[in-house]
Amino acid sequence: SGTDDDFNASTTQVLPAAFPKGFNAFYMMKYECTEGQYVDFLNMLTVQQASNRFPNTTGTLGNTMDDTGVAPELYVTSAPDRAASVRGSDMLAYADWAALRPMTELEFEKACRGNRPAVPNEYAWGNTSLRSTPVYGISNAGTANETVSALGSEGNANYSIFITPNRATRVGIFAGSLVAPDRTAAGASYYGAMELSGNLPELMINVGSPQGRAFTGAMGDGSIDVSGAATVTGWPIAGLPLAARGGGTGSLSGRIRVSDRQTAAISLSISGMGARLCRIP
Repeated sequence: SGTDDDFNASTTQVLPAAFPKGFNAFYMMKYECTEGQYVDFLNMLTVQQASNRFPNTTGTLGNTMDDTGVAPELYVTSAPDRAASVRGSDMLAYADWAALRPMTELEFEKACRGNRPAVPNEYAWGNTSLRSTPVYGISNAGTANETVSALGSEGNANYSIFITPNRATRVGIFAGSLVAPDRTAAGASYYGAMELSGNLPELMINVGSPQGRAFTGAMGDGSIDVSGAATVTGWPIAGLPLAARGGGTGSLSGRIRVSDRQTAAISLSISGMGARLCRIP
C-alpha cells in the first residue's frame, strides 16, 4: 500500500544537495536482481540472517525461491533467471552486502530517458507504443532461454495483459526473444537497461518523504548486521522512504509509464517488489 507525498501544489520541499539526482554518473544493473542471484546471497549468510532475509513468498508472482535445500545450499530456486520478488528490507540488505546502493526516483527517470526530453505518457523505451492485446505465448517457462512469441514492433512489457496468472519472467526476455531487437520492441531504456517498465515494480529511494530525501548516495560496505539488516548510515530503516516505480506483472498500462508515481511512498515490508541496484564510478 502507498501513501501521499509530503509535497503538493501548495506545499514545497527541498532536495538536499547530496541527494542523487541523476546528473552525476552512476552505474546501474542492466537487469533486475534474479532469483539465482538472491538465493546465492541467502546461502552466504548465517542461519539467522538468511531466515530474516528469506521473502517466504514461494508461489506468489511465480517466485520459486524456497528454503527446502540441503546445506550448504539451504535456499534453492527452480527459475534462477527469473526476476526475484523481494521486500524493501531485503533489497537494502542485498545492496549493502554487495557493496552497491539503491537508486533514487530521479536516477530511475534518467536511466529511462537518458539525455532525451520527456515524452508525455512514455514508457521506458522512450515512446507511447505498447502492445495492448493479449497475444503473447511463452516457451521454456522458468528456464534460461524462456522466450516470448508473437512479438511485433510495438513496445513490449510484462504487465496486466501479458500472462495469466500474473508472474515475473526471466530478465531480458523480450530482447532475448527477438532476432534483431530494437529499443522499442525489446522494451529497453535509453542506456539498454531492461524491464524498467513492467515485470516487477522497481524499488528505489523516494523524494516524497523526509527519510527518502535524507539519502546521500552512500555505498554499501559489504557487510550486514547479525539479524541480516543493512547498516549503512543514511539509508532508510523505518517509515515510508521507498518508491515502487515502473509497474509490474498485473499492473495496468498506465502504471508502467516512466512518470507514474501512484506508489511513490511505500513501506519497507511490502512484498512482490523487484531490486535493481546502483553504484558510483
